Amino acid sequence: MRESSSDAGPTRYSGPCKAAMEGLVEGEQDPPYLCMHSNHCARRLEDDCISSSYDIDSLCSFPTSLGVARMGIQWYTQSHVTLNLVDNVHLSMEIPGTREQDGTVTIQPLHNVPNYCLGRVIGLADTFIWAFFPALFSGKLSDPYSQTCIPRKNFVHWYEEVMLPAIQAVIDDNNILQYIPKTHAIASSDCSAPREALAALEVAEGEEADMEEELGGFTGAKRRDGAAALPGSRRKHFYVTLQPRYLAALWEEIYSRASPWPEYAGLRLYMAAKNTKLTWMRPTFESALAEWQHHWNSAVDEAYIDPEVTYIDIGDR
Repeated sequence: MRESSSDAGPTRYSGPCKAAMEGLVEGEQDPPYLCMHSNHCARRLEDDCISSSYDIDSLCSFPTSLGVARMGIQWYTQSHVTLNLVDNVHLSMEIPGTREQDGTVTIQPLHNVPNYCLGRVIGLADTFIWAFFPALFSGKLSDPYSQTCIPRKNFVHWYEEVMLPAIQAVIDDNNILQYIPKTHAIASSDCSAPREALAALEVAEGEEADMEEELGGFTGAKRRDGAAALPGSRRKHFYVTLQPRYLAALWEEIYSRASPWPEYAGLRLYMAAKNTKLTWMRPTFESALAEWQHHWNSAVDEAYIDPEVTYIDIGDR
C-alpha cells in the first residue's frame, strides 16, 4: 500500500482501504457501511452531470429492387470476404428446394447463407446492399467467411452471364459503359493493388520495422516473424458508381437473367447499416429522428421498401 508524506508526517492509507475493501477495522468497531444509492440520493440534483441522448444505431431491410437507392450505389465489381455478412442479425431465409411433403422447409439464419456485398448506398451513412444466394447453401461450416463466400466459379458466372449483360442491356451510354470491366478477370485485376503501391508499402514496412527495432519493440505495429504478404495479395474495394436512373430497370434485368439458373433461386436483396449511433446521436429523440429521416428521405426510395421486413434500432443513452 502506497503512503504519502507531508510536514505532519506520513499519511497511511492501508487502514481505510482495508476497511473499505475487506470490511476489517482495528479494534472492535463495526466497519463503515457503503451504499452507493444513499450517497447518490443525498447529492444535490444540480450537481449531477448525467444527460441523455438518442440515436439510430442500425437498420436492416429487404428492399424489392436496387431502385431503393435514390442517389445511386457504389457497385463493388468483386466480392470481398471482409464485407460478407457474418454477424447474427436474428433474421432468417428459406433455402430453396428443401420443402418437404408435409410443407416444412429449411430455414437458415442470414449469416449462414452465401452472400455478396453489391455496394454502398450513396447518401446514407454506412449503408450497404447485399445479394443473398440461398440456393448455394450447402451446409454449416466452422469458418463464417467460408460459410458465406460465393464459390469462385459461381461468382465468375454471376458476373459474366448475369450482372455484366444486365448492365450492358440497361445502360445505353457508351461513355459510362467504358468504365465497366468487360470480364471478371479485368474486374479482379482492377481490385489488385498497383505494383508501385506495393513497392512503396514494402519500403514503408521496412522503415517501420527498423524503427521498432530501435525502440526495443515497443511500437507493436509489425511482427518481424510474420509471414510476408504475397505480391498482389492486397485488394482494394474497387467500385463503379451506378446512377439511380438505371437501378430499377437494372434489377429487373438481373432478376430475369438469373431466373433460369437454379443456383440463383431465391435471390434476394438485403440492405443494412450498423453502428451508426455516433452519426445520428442527438440530445432529444425528435432531433435524432428528424436528422436521420432527412437523410433517409434523400437517399432511399420507399416505393421499394417493405415495412413488414424493415427494422430500425433506436437507442437511448
